[in-house]
Amino acid sequence: MKQMIKWKQFIAGVLLAITVVTGIPVWATEGENESQAQVVMENEGNSPYFSDSMLAYSAQSVPETNSGAVILVEANTRQVIYEKNSSEKMYPASTTKVMTALLAYENVGLDEVVTTTASAVNHNTLIPDGSSASLKVGEEITVRNLLYGLLLPSGNDAACVLAEYVGGTVENFVEMMNVRAKELGCINTHFANPHGLTNENHYTTAHDLYCIAYEFAKHEELMEIANTTSITIPATNQNREQTHNTTNHLISTRKYTQYFYEYARGVKTGYTSAAKHCLVSTALKDDMYLICIVLKSPVLEGNVVTSFVDSKALYEWGFATYEMRNILKKGSSVTEAYVTLSEEKDSVILETNDDIRILIPRGSYDESLLTINPPETVATLTAPIAKGDLVAEATVIYDNMDCGKIGLVTASSAALSEFMDMDGKTEDFFNSKFFVILLIAIPVVFVFYIIYVTLASKRRRRRSVYGRRYR
Repeated sequence: MKQMIKWKQFIAGVLLAITVVTGIPVWATEGENESQAQVVMENEGNSPYFSDSMLAYSAQSVPETNSGAVILVEANTRQVIYEKNSSEKMYPASTTKVMTALLAYENVGLDEVVTTTASAVNHNTLIPDGSSASLKVGEEITVRNLLYGLLLPSGNDAACVLAEYVGGTVENFVEMMNVRAKELGCINTHFANPHGLTNENHYTTAHDLYCIAYEFAKHEELMEIANTTSITIPATNQNREQTHNTTNHLISTRKYTQYFYEYARGVKTGYTSAAKHCLVSTALKDDMYLICIVLKSPVLEGNVVTSFVDSKALYEWGFATYEMRNILKKGSSVTEAYVTLSEEKDSVILETNDDIRILIPRGSYDESLLTINPPETVATLTAPIAKGDLVAEATVIYDNMDCGKIGLVTASSAALSEFMDMDGKTEDFFNSKFFVILLIAIPVVFVFYIIYVTLASKRRRRRSVYGRRYR
């Protein structure tokens, strides 16, 4: 055995000498330059998670709501906190304009100047007494100011102008809306116009409106517009200076104070006699980001608009009942991995590369319910290793709930040992296809050489004999 080790070390020295002279690493094997591990994080869709245990807990204390359909989701985790008839098809009224604004924002620049046309300003889907941004035919106005006219006073004319500008025609834009809705995870939605006026083929659900609102809320410029309570639009070539005021009393005290909620942000109201009152809104407090959708909200005695009342009550209850809890901190040690070709250490600790935060009932955290499951086997790492290399991922479970995966990175570095590197590469060389081919080729070449020498010797003897006979 000792002789074998010495022999391998001798061969390693020879190979090293060849490498130094030629610059060619004769021990190179397939895949040597590939990374030690590749972790792919899947991109999840916009649909929220319906946890039975979460919904059961919510049912114990949730306030009564008058709206026909409701969904309340914590946007960081996409966890549904409360829902009622969230998959039932309903008329969305002007909450449709959340999709119109999103699609316009995704396809054109906010500072592009639009010249309004008669076919858009007077589109055949509009009605005389519908909400309006008071646009004129031939008016030159920016996309940004059209969005203010769309989202604050809920201008149906602004919806058609944006639709025609983005889609070429209003009808083409509506098709774009339906395609985008499917991409966002909407499963019970069909749009027939860009503004939301009643049409039997124009419907959605609270769940689907959440999917759209979730995407909308990713864009801070859109949220800034939607959260504006009042703005003055400069005069244009066809129109005087105009002031647009929001119809969302959850964020404004201009007309009412009882509906105002200080943590609310945006987004869009809606009303038709068929749809009743509708509201898409968000609220941010204590690291929780809630999105609330209410549809078919009636007006109660005393002219109480329940879309605002229900949304505000659900926000107050949600923030009081739940909390975002950091259950696993970045840098937490999870497992270790073996290391080869390093003389300073034979293993490294693997630690988490991020925090894991989950939504739980306020004050209920129990560390004993946390389980971190690294891979059953972690691939042996090969030096050199840098601190922070991503090499694996672990599954995080809390109270039997899958909290997702967390990346595992090396907590320290491990330098390459030149001698062990040569020894390992020598081992690789002896295990390589090249060495196997060499083992086969040498005897074959030797046999051919013996045959060649034998034949050559016979030819020489034959020439010698003939030479003596005729001399």
